[in-house]
Amino acid sequence: MSDVRKFLGVAWMIALLVGTSCTRAPQGDQLASSEESHSIDADNTSIAPAMADTVPSDGKPDAGQEDGEFIQAAPPSEVDINSGDVRGSRYRADGSAQYGVYESRLSKEVRRLGIPIPDRRDWWPIAAPSIGVGGMRVTYVYENLLPTAHRLLDVLGKVNAPDSERRDIIERLMAGLQTERPPVAIANARALIVEVVDRYGLESPFLPHHTEHLRQRRNGQVGEP
Repeated sequence: MSDVRKFLGVAWMIALLVGTSCTRAPQGDQLASSEESHSIDADNTSIAPAMADTVPSDGKPDAGQEDGEFIQAAPPSEVDINSGDVRGSRYRADGSAQYGVYESRLSKEVRRLGIPIPDRRDWWPIAAPSIGVGGMRVTYVYENLLPTAHRLLDVLGKVNAPDSERRDIIERLMAGLQTERPPVAIANARALIVEVVDRYGLESPFLPHHTEHLRQRRNGQVGEP
């Protein structure tokens, strides 16, 4: 009987030790799990959320947007004749679009040269509907403005014109945009192209009869279109 009691006592001690060990193990696992969870939460909160795209309400060119984010742009719908900025849609690789104000080559050059820009915007449609005989038709108000301005910039770049000359030419271009009717302003811009190519002995990009007409316009020998 004494041996039985000894055996039961030893068995009870073993059971107690095993039970204690099993009880503590989950607590250790729970602590490790809690620390891991805290570490993950800390990492998550350290990641800043992605900024949503916004169209600026002040009408200024989009700030903080790199050109590389956009893969293509729809033809702009309006142009600000005070700066050369445009309004329209641009698209990213994921198909998302952003409509807003952004710079054209012309407005970038205006700002680079430090040409004063009026505070107010003066938006003009590049293409606008009008009522004519037979119903609605589209009137292209400033359709040729940006291609003409870009051609002028190309010519100035080709001759490596100094900034002093560039500023004089672009100031005159912008003054014409801000004071003349669209067809007159565009014709004057083309006359500036002829002025530059004549000065540097280059071939005019226009047909001969139109080049001569633009020379006459530059010299004040023709009426306004």
